[in-house]
Amino acid sequence: LPADHPDIAASLNNLAAPKDILKAMEPLAKAFPKQLPIQAVMATVYLSDNQAAKAAEVLDPFKLNATALAPGYRATFLATQLLNGRIPKNDPQIVDFPVKSLLPSERRKFNEWIARAEL
Repeated sequence: LPADHPDIAASLNNLAAPKDILKAMEPLAKAFPKQLPIQAVMATVYLSDNQAAKAAEVLDPFKLNATALAPGYRATFLATQLLNGRIPKNDPQIVDFPVKSLLPSERRKFNEWIARAEL
């Protein structure tokens, strides 16, 4: 995800509480429901707030193909799939994910989300 976006950077770096970011972002997300960048930020913050079902609710309408996504978007999408029990933790998309392609803050969150998932 674009970590230069202030909300996503704050969430990934634990500089702001996810609930505060969600409150600030919700009007924007409602105004632009078909804009993947905005909705992906929402999904990322939902994941950071342990709301995987809400992350899925935001991303599902896009019918995303993980292989077509940039690494940051793919990390959020795959973590959403994993934390909602749609793919297993040992899925090749997770196991072989190019984590070095993520920014350090994205990498940390992705690893936290993966660790939180059941096998």
